[in-house]
Amino acid sequence: MSNNYSKYYKKTKADATKDNKKTNIEATKDNRDVAEAQKIDKTIYGILLAILAILPLLTRTKVIDFTSPQITNSSIGSGTVGDVFTYYKFIFLVIATSILIILFLYRTFGIGIPIKKSFINIPLAILALFVTLSALFAPYKSLALVGMYNRHEGAITYLCYFTLFFIAVNLTYTKKMLHNVIYALYPIVIVNALLGLLGFYGVDLIKSSFVRSILLPKGLTEDMIGTGSQFITTINHGNYVSGISVVLIAIFMMMFILDKNKIRQALNTLLATLSFAMLLSSLSRSGFLTFVIILPVLVILLVRSSEKAKSYGKLAIQLVLFAIIFVAMTTHNPKVWDESVGMFVAKNPFANDQQAIGATSLALNSDHYDLKNGSSVILNKEIADQYQKFAKEQLNKVLLFPTAYADSNDKTADEFQLPQLPESGIGAGSGRLFIWGNTFDLIKQRPLVGYGLDTFSYHFPQNDPEKIAALETHTVIVDKPHNLYINILYGSGVLALLALLALLAVPFVKAVKTVFTQQLDNEQSIVFISLFIGWIAYLMQALFNDSVIGTAPIFWVIFGISVAIVRGLEVNNEKSFEEKN
Repeated sequence: MSNNYSKYYKKTKADATKDNKKTNIEATKDNRDVAEAQKIDKTIYGILLAILAILPLLTRTKVIDFTSPQITNSSIGSGTVGDVFTYYKFIFLVIATSILIILFLYRTFGIGIPIKKSFINIPLAILALFVTLSALFAPYKSLALVGMYNRHEGAITYLCYFTLFFIAVNLTYTKKMLHNVIYALYPIVIVNALLGLLGFYGVDLIKSSFVRSILLPKGLTEDMIGTGSQFITTINHGNYVSGISVVLIAIFMMMFILDKNKIRQALNTLLATLSFAMLLSSLSRSGFLTFVIILPVLVILLVRSSEKAKSYGKLAIQLVLFAIIFVAMTTHNPKVWDESVGMFVAKNPFANDQQAIGATSLALNSDHYDLKNGSSVILNKEIADQYQKFAKEQLNKVLLFPTAYADSNDKTADEFQLPQLPESGIGAGSGRLFIWGNTFDLIKQRPLVGYGLDTFSYHFPQNDPEKIAALETHTVIVDKPHNLYINILYGSGVLALLALLALLAVPFVKAVKTVFTQQLDNEQSIVFISLFIGWIAYLMQALFNDSVIGTAPIFWVIFGISVAIVRGLEVNNEKSFEEKN
């Protein structure tokens, strides 16, 4: 790694003349600076790996006294609340980022290693500025800084993401370091695939005293766990598990296909297969839809492989393994089909009439009515009619206002009736289009600095009657827009979104140019293309998903490393061109 530091100490002719006059003590100091720079960079790199490997797994209940900015009797009101998935991730992220900042400042000003000139610096600075301004000018400032108690995705968290990205860009990576980045992604797959599959096949880990000791601090007993609770992931929700699964599938697939090391090939095909199982066990469509979109991209990128036939053969092997996993899991639970292939093929060959009737009966006896349970089609019309009647009766019980009657002595006067509420249902895009439409109405009112990140719950029109038609029930609290880009636009304004798009677009263009100007035949370029398709998958799934503290740091770190690799490859190409001429 010492050779990587020589450019930081490159001497001009004038400097070289001065160096001849240097004392042995001064020369020794230069050598110590290089050694210290190496040590600092290794420490920074180690912390980045810890963030990738450890942060997504931190899961433990934290009881919080939450003060709501509004008076409400809903789930977002003031009170003592519990968070399982984000509090300790947030604390870990803030501490780790703080240490990184101190080390990086010492590296820059103490040792004298300059910050690299980069095309990302200006858009990143603008994005960070408007995220900060959005918190300062937010109607609910403390909330905009830290975020909701069960999400922790406020301005502080986003500034940590940007810091991780910036520092990752400014490091130099050896081949071994790059492979270690891939290895650091193994724990999130192994742990969450295991949890997801155990839950999928009916193993209730909450009953385990060991699991409860991890999840519950002293003072919290088993009876405080909500009825029906399951521990099947270390990440907040199946949507987010689905989203990060497709990112990991893309990375490990590409590593398996292109890497020439047999042991790493075996490990990466195993991890890709586990990631696919994790995707299916999440029972969420966003990740599978992204997988369908990203697969042709992967096929196109393999054109740059030095061994095309062998690469496409490995791709076929990996897809066969995915098919085996898909059939096994769909046979056990036909809903896997509905939440994946069912987006394109409505008829579910794995579901029979009894399963469909059972799913409908379950919906009739639950507090959350979900027409998607079991089969994608309710086959028994009588039961379907019973469901509609039952749902209407329940809706009449939860009207926001009681039925009123006109004050009249005229006995023939008609009774005054409130307008009929919409029927319960799921809107387009699982209700996303309804959420996005209302969000754009909010954005029009504060387009410059937004409302502050993670304040969505308190500005979205929660009492909109159309919510029943789009999201099945009026009781659900809409606390996020289900789109990363719209979330930035809502939270921090138009200029923040433009800065984000610029930050993403320039590296994308440079990365594509790099891919199609050289063969994917060395370890550095293989890891690069694997990380590249991984963050492309993340950006695609972000069209349907939100940023979440359990997975977003993975994107920002691998994005930063990818940018650093692209710049290194560009420098090598320039040197090669100069040598030829």
